[in-house]
Amino acid sequence: MKRFFSLFFVALVASFIVVNAQSSVVTFDDFQLPAESHTSLTDTTFVDQTTNYWTSGNFTFSTYLWSDYLFFGGTMLSNVTDTAFDANEYVEHQFRAIAGPMHANDVFAVYYGGSDTPILVNNPEGEVVNGMYITNNVWTYSSVVNGDAMTSAFAQGDYFKVMIIGEKMNVEGTDTTYTVTDTIDYYLADFRGESLMVVNTWQWIDLSGLGKVNRIQFAFDGTKTNQWGLLTPTYFCYNDFNATRPVETNVNVETINVTLYPNPVTDFLYITGMEGTCNVEMYSLDGVLVYKGTMNNFGSIDVSSMTKGVYMVRVNGDKGTTVKKVIVK
Repeated sequence: MKRFFSLFFVALVASFIVVNAQSSVVTFDDFQLPAESHTSLTDTTFVDQTTNYWTSGNFTFSTYLWSDYLFFGGTMLSNVTDTAFDANEYVEHQFRAIAGPMHANDVFAVYYGGSDTPILVNNPEGEVVNGMYITNNVWTYSSVVNGDAMTSAFAQGDYFKVMIIGEKMNVEGTDTTYTVTDTIDYYLADFRGESLMVVNTWQWIDLSGLGKVNRIQFAFDGTKTNQWGLLTPTYFCYNDFNATRPVETNVNVETINVTLYPNPVTDFLYITGMEGTCNVEMYSLDGVLVYKGTMNNFGSIDVSSMTKGVYMVRVNGDKGTTVKKVIVK
């Protein structure tokens, strides 16, 4: 296997940022990876078969490495731009995001595993984390859409989600315990409606609802299981940790005349007035993508299984873009 550039503990001193007030956004670009590479599964700066901690900005991330089996859990870093997946090359291809890097020459995080490799807040009082961007790993995406050696492709009724768990630290004498503040469920793939929704772009998640936390853990749930657990590969990619809400989801934008009705809506939202083929996306107000598809002149979205509330619908075509608020009741 190709050995990749070893960066963690060498770069930590140079990359640590002192934050006096609200922590800044962690982009991971303080780690200078060579082009088209990722952090190494044989990195000798890690202590093997244990959880290693490393810092970026005002947060500490963790990685478990078992080099003999080329296995990792928790967070590794990548800047690989290729979005293809070959199961025969899974050791290398697991470090790819289906959306590619967020920005040019961008480093992003790849997470694998469960709730034993947390993100820690470097503030004993805890902090409210604004949010982060997330997308599917190529292995997960391929398993959902095409199936793999472990399981078939998703069918109606299937879903796969990551559970983002906020925890507050409690210190009593020499004992430290953690209390769950809240949990946010994010569906990376969802076929509980009439069509498959699988995340293939970078999407912002609002994490502020977790409250003031000292650490964040991740867990997974889904319908593709056997007696040993989930069959869907438990990966996701993330970036811009602690990023704030994108501006576009807060405002109405209209450069093309498109009609959405009825509004409020309970079952089907109809969209008319589109010229040619348009890309249609629907977001909750916390930035979560709940629908993505293409429509030609006329189309509809089944909202009957969506949570009641306010959503933003973005219609983008050759003639321009419309973003409108819709109420699901």
